[in-house]
Amino acid sequence: MEVRHGHAYGTRGTFAMQHRWLLEWHLMEFEGGKYFPDAVTAGLDSYPPEDAVGIPGPPDNYINSGGHTDERNIVNYTNAELQAAKGKTWPKVKVSSRQSFVMTWRYKAPHKMRGYNYWITKDGWDQTKRLRFDQLEPVPFCKQHYTPPLPVGAAPLETSVILPQKTGYHLLIVAWIISDTNKAFYQTFDLEFESGGELPAPGAPTNLRAVEVQKRSVTLGWDHPGGREPIAKYKIYRDGVKVGEVDASHQSHTDTGLQPSSRYSYFISAVSYNGHESLPSAAIEVQTLNDDGIDEPPSSPSSLHSMGVTESSVSLMWGASTGDNPIASYHVYRDGVKIEEVPGGQTTYVDTGLRPDTTYHYYIIAKDSKGLTSSPSNGLPIKTEAGAGDYPAWALGATYAKDARVSYNGKNYSCFQPHTAHVFDWNPEATDEILWKTV
Repeated sequence: MEVRHGHAYGTRGTFAMQHRWLLEWHLMEFEGGKYFPDAVTAGLDSYPPEDAVGIPGPPDNYINSGGHTDERNIVNYTNAELQAAKGKTWPKVKVSSRQSFVMTWRYKAPHKMRGYNYWITKDGWDQTKRLRFDQLEPVPFCKQHYTPPLPVGAAPLETSVILPQKTGYHLLIVAWIISDTNKAFYQTFDLEFESGGELPAPGAPTNLRAVEVQKRSVTLGWDHPGGREPIAKYKIYRDGVKVGEVDASHQSHTDTGLQPSSRYSYFISAVSYNGHESLPSAAIEVQTLNDDGIDEPPSSPSSLHSMGVTESSVSLMWGASTGDNPIASYHVYRDGVKIEEVPGGQTTYVDTGLRPDTTYHYYIIAKDSKGLTSSPSNGLPIKTEAGAGDYPAWALGATYAKDARVSYNGKNYSCFQPHTAHVFDWNPEATDEILWKTV
């Protein structure tokens, strides 16, 4: 069966696939109605007709699987059911209240997307029974909705959310909401909130201001927050939805793809190295310039990322550019040299004939119908795969950083979670999709 759609890592689904209880296509298709439990509660009742009309979300006892009762039903199991059937319980991720919880995503089908809804179980929920809606808090504790919806190819590979105040064991349900279908994809995380309350968060950034305003872009600047908590990065929000983030060494950001003569509200937050996000900065409102009839270049292609890598090829995808004129073409650059030009309606490209175990650097430039060109997209370094055994062998007791590569039993793996291999059971084959990913 063709593998389509997408999933987050570190979920019940990835744990089930790692133990061969599910196939990859099962993992990609925890798909159910996006009106969970209804359009109003999901916050999807007021969007324009460009969004496909939804259908009701998954029913009680089958929420985790998106309503499916086939092999995917296993992710609905309680710990007792899983213990009885498979001799296992669901692994828990240790977290803290107000922590910034980061999720990494993999997408295998092009969709326009509306965003994400985040649900969590209520205090005192019944852990002995399958999940029902009355065991969740009555509304999502966070709605990350994009207005307008993100175009095909622009779905973020990493999302984050500030966890609410909780203690003990809870389930986090994330609905990845599709704009151009009536569905959402449901992902389940088992969380163990550590006792001891909240860890300190950094102070909020100050003096947020508009440094430059154009018809279709706004450049923001801000000042570093006070306090002793080291800052790792800043997150930028437009109209309540995250639209970017920058490393702590930068204190500016340009937001593109805006409409002329339109008002936008911005605030930013700081994130510390322990993953805790500050309170929002004071918000500002900015109005873009009027359309004066002078054409501006297209916006930069966004979110350039890899959709797959082999020993000799790299599959690229990016978010579409916008501008005063139609986009005529995209120019693909490898190591600073243009290697291809694709039509303006295409936001993917497969680069072939590459060398194994070699790092290449890519970026994309858009060109409109009047010959105006955009600034480059984000740069993307990608390393092609090596043959099995070309990476160092996995070693008991070794410490592995994120993205470290090893070989084990004739396969190559990339480290998904930084760790030290304290026990043999943490080998890549036993912890595939938990500590390691097959490459």
